[in-house]
Amino acid sequence: NVPVVVLVPPERVDVARQLYESEERKVLVVPDDIDRLALDRSVFNVLFKDLDDPKALATRLAVEAGEAINYLASVPTRIPRQKVVPILVKVLLNRPDDVRIPCIRALGHLRAADTAKELAVVFSQTENTREIRIEAMKALGMVLESAPQGADKDLLTVIQEGMADGDAELRAASWYAFSNAQADPAVQFQ
Repeated sequence: NVPVVVLVPPERVDVARQLYESEERKVLVVPDDIDRLALDRSVFNVLFKDLDDPKALATRLAVEAGEAINYLASVPTRIPRQKVVPILVKVLLNRPDDVRIPCIRALGHLRAADTAKELAVVFSQTENTREIRIEAMKALGMVLESAPQGADKDLLTVIQEGMADGDAELRAASWYAFSNAQADPAVQFQ
């Protein structure tokens, strides 16, 4: 019952699939240059699609809760949404990306000004996935948009590092955050 993933050079994938791949034995063959997103979609989702252990169920529930809070944060309501902010901050660390993404988006929609530093930390941790980092910087921009005062020196440093990143989407999200940081316009030309 232990799933096996066989990594082979891309040119040998077809031959290896004929030799090794078996649905009933849970053996999958993938190229050794596969990226994280493809690995998640083509391997983990296939191997664990029917998994109903408590951890998988809890993860699915957390994803749905995060999406519900994100939706609730983006529409007018009388429900006291700000009470969930401390819980969402706790989710920023040590959770699957599927759970963290809707929670990060919810923090942005809630405009929780006191979470700016936590969002900046999530962005600056390069071991986080690209999608997590982009969402964190977008949420930081949304938070700064409604913050009473602009970003402090530490936040500006993180934002400026993002503005100089080689990835276009990370740069765009950082420029969005900078546009809401209420910083001295001369800073962007340094």
